[in-house]
Amino acid sequence: MQRSHWRTFQRIFKKRYAYDSVKAQAWLNQQAIAAEKQREQANSAAYKAKQDRKQNEIRIQEQMAGMQSLVNAVYDSSTRRWYASPEAAAAA
Repeated sequence: MQRSHWRTFQRIFKKRYAYDSVKAQAWLNQQAIAAEKQREQANSAAYKAKQDRKQNEIRIQEQMAGMQSLVNAVYDSSTRRWYASPEAAAAA
């Protein structure tokens, strides 16, 4: 008795709300594909951000290395030039 009542309910539900199991499964498949695509895009964006951070770190380290050579730089007002060290300024 219970089983026939459930089947009747299913038929009524499908008829009343135009439920189509094939369309429902297709919709679920589309949702799964969209979710996977979104997950791949998020992973790709995270990877790109990580690569960008690495490139920025390398660029900053190169700039710091270039600035390190200027730490001992000396400006000679008589010649109006910058020298890499006091010794180089004295020699000029």
